Amino acid sequence: IQKNGWLEKARHYMGWLDKGLLLCAGSTLLVVVLLVLCNRRQKPFLCYWTGLSACIAGILLLVPCIYVKATDYFSSFVIKDPQIFAAVIGYLNRMTTLLTITAGITAAVGVLLLCCFAAVSRRSTAPET
Repeated sequence: IQKNGWLEKARHYMGWLDKGLLLCAGSTLLVVVLLVLCNRRQKPFLCYWTGLSACIAGILLLVPCIYVKATDYFSSFVIKDPQIFAAVIGYLNRMTTLLTITAGITAAVGVLLLCCFAAVSRRSTAPET
């Protein structure tokens, strides 16, 4: 990889990954804080909006990941050197697998939060006997 010059190109973009991860985490935290501020009077709706957004975000990530894994998309890349091909394709497949797991966990947490909202709203609207 070093002889072909790919390592230097990859190092250039590796610094962006940490910044991108921090940006995603920060924007997620900002959205949750905004949801908390908007729903101060109706706290159960915090579970609803957070759960709904997590479920949708997870599903939006899960669909393309399933497509990429099902079609073995990366194996159609044309790289002449077999070692570079194995390294690049292996890395891309691992990244896709991790993203699939993350998306599935995000969607599951969203469903759990929606269930919490349903339980809390049912308890608060249940008629007293």
